Amino acid sequence: ACFRKAIELDPKSVYAHTSLGTALRAEGKLDEAVACFRRAIELDPKFVYAHIRLGLALQDQGNLDEAVACQRKAIELDPRLAVAHSNLGLALYHQGQLDEAKQLASSLRLADGVTPGTVYSAARLNAAVGNDRQALGLLSRCFESIAPSRLDGFKQHARQSPEFGELASTAAFVEVLKTESKVPESKCSGGSGCAGCPMRGKCSSGQGN
Repeated sequence: ACFRKAIELDPKSVYAHTSLGTALRAEGKLDEAVACFRRAIELDPKFVYAHIRLGLALQDQGNLDEAVACQRKAIELDPRLAVAHSNLGLALYHQGQLDEAKQLASSLRLADGVTPGTVYSAARLNAAVGNDRQALGLLSRCFESIAPSRLDGFKQHARQSPEFGELASTAAFVEVLKTESKVPESKCSGGSGCAGCPMRGKCSSGQGN
């Protein structure tokens, strides 16, 4: 409701449209989410997170060709954005382009201080292409760096994520799920996404995806 109100107050707010789209995607309202992300891109074609979120929503819908195109556009806009590379790799994996997905996984480099969501996306990609050791290490890093109040949600997602597949039934995976957060609780605004949050870059709860 707050994002719809924000759009009423400022119909040209890229952040409000992107945040509303993120909330709608979380609710499974994919058609509406896609429309929000497309509107954000119309307002600002260079807003990279709108392309990333649109790609994720399209992938949820099974539109892998356009999902891949969105992540490639995000990389074109910001080649250093690791989450876009991970998301591209995941979309390619689900598209059956395993060789390129493996190449993206092997070339991925995560800087210190990236969001837990960025690390989580990298873990999923590595698991998808069979890099089990790297996937488990990244998953542990994600759990250690996320705010305690969001830890259970990420762990639950990991248990259900198809990319972890058979890895999820191993003792090593179960052990990683015991990982505890090493950061203090964040001052998260409670919104559904980080793109337009005033605390963005200053808290430990950012998902980045």
